[in-house]
Amino acid sequence: MNDISAEGRPAAGSLWVTFRHDGALLLELLADRYTVIGAAESHVDDAERTAIILRSWALGQGLDERAQEIRDTGAPRDEFAALRHEYSQGLALSFVGALRRDRSALGNTSQDDELFREMFGSEVPADVRRLESFSARLASEMQRFFRRARGKAQQRLAGGAYLLVLNDYLDQLRAMRSGPAGYRTIEHTLVAIIHEERYLRIAEDDRARELIIKIEHELSDLYGRAMDLERGGQLR
Repeated sequence: MNDISAEGRPAAGSLWVTFRHDGALLLELLADRYTVIGAAESHVDDAERTAIILRSWALGQGLDERAQEIRDTGAPRDEFAALRHEYSQGLALSFVGALRRDRSALGNTSQDDELFREMFGSEVPADVRRLESFSARLASEMQRFFRRARGKAQQRLAGGAYLLVLNDYLDQLRAMRSGPAGYRTIEHTLVAIIHEERYLRIAEDDRARELIIKIEHELSDLYGRAMDLERGGQLR
């Protein structure tokens, strides 16, 4: 990655963070939904390093002058591929963005949208002290988010009791493999539940992490086959 001048720097649309269960972080600065212009690793316990990475990106340092279209393409084609694979079982979310609809972790007002546009827009921010404060706050928010999610996972698992429920969900989904049309019957029940419980991806219990990922894979496969079935019916 190279430093980019203010004139040639793409405006960022959102900052994605992938949390791994061991506290490792993958930070990705995106120009749009698919285009990564900056990627780096840190750790929830190293807020100083995280803030330094964010400040350097805002100042045009360490950004990639080649727009890397790697998110959700299924086949990333460059040096980010191995890095993203290491975090494929983590909890990824849009942490803060230029538009409120892009933000799923910070619950503040439109002030965050404005600050993000100011700090990560097409021009290098003039107020370095505001940049330092914003970067430090984002790094601290990542720490708090991780700790809250881990605590929530621990409570949900109830000492292992919820593992039985997760196993039951998995059995239900496997039983539906021969009838993908049934996806619509669980779209607003089980699908919604699992979406809300993605924080189990970073649970301390490795059995919970394994189960939630298996369930998500079954849901993804079931959805794909259900859509194929519906499209086939429309064609006929």
